[in-house]
Amino acid sequence: MKFLQWLKFYSLAFFTVRYSREATSRRALNALLGAISAFVLLFGGMMLGYSTSFGTHYKTADEFRDFLYAAFADDSESRIQFSVDDGVPEAAILDRETVNSYRDGVYRRNGYELIIDFRPAGSTFAEFTAYYKSKDGKEITEAEYSELPEDEKSGYSLDIEYSGERLDTSVAHSEYVAYLEGASAEGADGYDEDIASKFAELKEKKEAGELTEAVYADEIYCLYISARYPALAQDAYGGAPTLRSYYMRLLRLDVDSRYMMMLDDRCVCAFVNDKGISMLIDGNYGNANIALTAETAPQDAASALDGFIGGVFSSVRSIDAGLYFVNLMTALPFLLIAFAVTVVVLILAGKFGHSDHVNGVWGALKTVGSFLFVSGAAAFISAIIFSRLFSRSSAYMYTLYVFVAVFAVRTIVQAVIEIVSARKNKQTVRDDLGDDGASVDDGAAPPQEQ
Repeated sequence: MKFLQWLKFYSLAFFTVRYSREATSRRALNALLGAISAFVLLFGGMMLGYSTSFGTHYKTADEFRDFLYAAFADDSESRIQFSVDDGVPEAAILDRETVNSYRDGVYRRNGYELIIDFRPAGSTFAEFTAYYKSKDGKEITEAEYSELPEDEKSGYSLDIEYSGERLDTSVAHSEYVAYLEGASAEGADGYDEDIASKFAELKEKKEAGELTEAVYADEIYCLYISARYPALAQDAYGGAPTLRSYYMRLLRLDVDSRYMMMLDDRCVCAFVNDKGISMLIDGNYGNANIALTAETAPQDAASALDGFIGGVFSSVRSIDAGLYFVNLMTALPFLLIAFAVTVVVLILAGKFGHSDHVNGVWGALKTVGSFLFVSGAAAFISAIIFSRLFSRSSAYMYTLYVFVAVFAVRTIVQAVIEIVSARKNKQTVRDDLGDDGASVDDGAAPPQEQ
């Protein structure tokens, strides 16, 4: 029953002066509840709008879907056979193990690029060439860098150029070992106690049979990178530059943001629909089981692909919710400033108009707080509409603007009402005290008794 009364108050306070003035006699807790309800409505509207609008954006992305169907549902020998079983992806690709259309253009279509590589991210190292780059963009080789005076070296930073190929750590294994032996020789130039300790530990594990040849080669390579290029050992996915890092660099450099990247544990799609709205999904295969074989009919494959994309999108719904929550918390200072400004406006209006209904800071705060519930409801509806008309980031910003604008405008209306009402009341009092509008206080003499 109390909830219904509260709901009635906050619904009507926005639309009627009577209920908005009632806010000043209520506890400040009501303003807090109004703020919480507005936050919930903002969050819910953004999540619901984003979740329900994805299908619309995907269905109107004709070029992106044509790109997908050409790669996975085309009735030709080059068609990619693809399956996901219990979250594990597999692909059979004609005459190749992976796909990277950024390099060779294979499977590129309508400006969209395709990357497929299901090899483990942490152990799929990348071939690269190291070089040094100055602050003004000048590039020099390692050999040229080593010949520079020590005071000039500080003006250069290490960078690498990827070849796009996987590095076989066994090929130059002897070279890596020789370098580590030099770095482990006590008293020699370049001796590193930490590297020496780790190198000795690896050799002991290898002799004890704890490491396979392949794992040992990878570990030696990572230690070599750590010794020779310490900065490169900080790769986000492994102990040395990986193809995963190379792929992520390609995506960052793709200014058009039109691609699909399928890796062992994630699937990232960036596309633009026919209205020019950009969409990005970064999910996993947990909700995206699919089986496309050479016998799958093209129309069935296309339908399965649509379901697969939807599954990838829904796989990270909880993460999306967390992002919206964090973004709203980040926007909280802006919202609080807007709220404070409107409270100040109402306080000034109350003082200027000598209003009895806005009595100081608490009265103004509780009055503005009574407008937040309906403002949140307006933002909720706006979020759903904006999510269909704009990109995710734009819809988020426009929704916040609507929320602030609604309670700000309503506060200004309340301020005007208080000023006008107070002046009318003052004039009425004056009229009641004297026919000419002069009161005793204005200096008019009282009537004489006969």
